[in-house]
Amino acid sequence: MSSTFPQHIADATVTPEMLEEVTVAISDEVQARGGKTDDPMWIIYRTFWGRDINPLVTTAIFFRMQALSELINAGELSEWQLPGQYEHGAVMIGAEVFRAAAAAKLILTDERGDSPRFEPSEFRQLVLAAAKPDGRC
Repeated sequence: MSSTFPQHIADATVTPEMLEEVTVAISDEVQARGGKTDDPMWIIYRTFWGRDINPLVTTAIFFRMQALSELINAGELSEWQLPGQYEHGAVMIGAEVFRAAAAAKLILTDERGDSPRFEPSEFRQLVLAAAKPDGRC
């Protein structure tokens, strides 16, 4: 990375709760608009409007959500998707996925068109570490 700006975004502290809150806000928006949605970045800004949150953090939330979406769409997290398909193609994922998405190294490049991403094997390790055993063998 030749710029420090992407590094500041990648290093911004994002909590699992922030990611879950944005997921709920996006889901509510999709439901209210019959499957359509406003620009996700605007939903993020509206979600945190009036709170003392650094704009780099809201940008990091957006990029982390994009990276998480890439993993879900690629089928990398099927083990952590809850059963069933929801309206408008939505899937439910376990809370441990949000913990991993908040902690994983966010990979950003200076190349136009490159999506933010997580390294899949590192992400899986973080999800496994965050998962709580449910008592079954």
